Amino acid sequence: MAPETLEYSDQQLSGCGELLEKLVARLGGTEASAVLLARDGVRRAHAGAFADKAVDSADRMAAMGSGLYSLGRQGGHGAVMEAGGLRQILVEMDGLFVMAVSAGYGSVLVVRVPRSADPNLVGYEMTTFVKGMAEYLGTPDRRIDTPAAGQ
Repeated sequence: MAPETLEYSDQQLSGCGELLEKLVARLGGTEASAVLLARDGVRRAHAGAFADKAVDSADRMAAMGSGLYSLGRQGGHGAVMEAGGLRQILVEMDGLFVMAVSAGYGSVLVVRVPRSADPNLVGYEMTTFVKGMAEYLGTPDRRIDTPAAGQ
């Protein structure tokens, strides 16, 4: 049996993109951007201000968000911090903020906003977005079916 892959219909991806566009408009309009990704870094949808090659920029943002989220999840577990589950990641740079939150099962929402944005408001908007849409934002586990022994 062939490996099971994650595939989304054009309608599903378009719907996610439209939802992300609305979120981006509330966060900072022309200077903000958002990416919905699977935890392994595969971009599912993106919206907002990206460089000339929007898909490449969105893919890089998805990869960065996946790495940040993974580090945050691992850092909160074990004897080092014993802090419990990850709620949010915030990275502050000279010109912008990057924030990541869990967005339903197996998914992460990453948002990039200018430094002029209020990170508390951005976090609130992201949390509200995810709470209202979590059942639609999830990403199923990837599974590879292997032949049974002796076949």
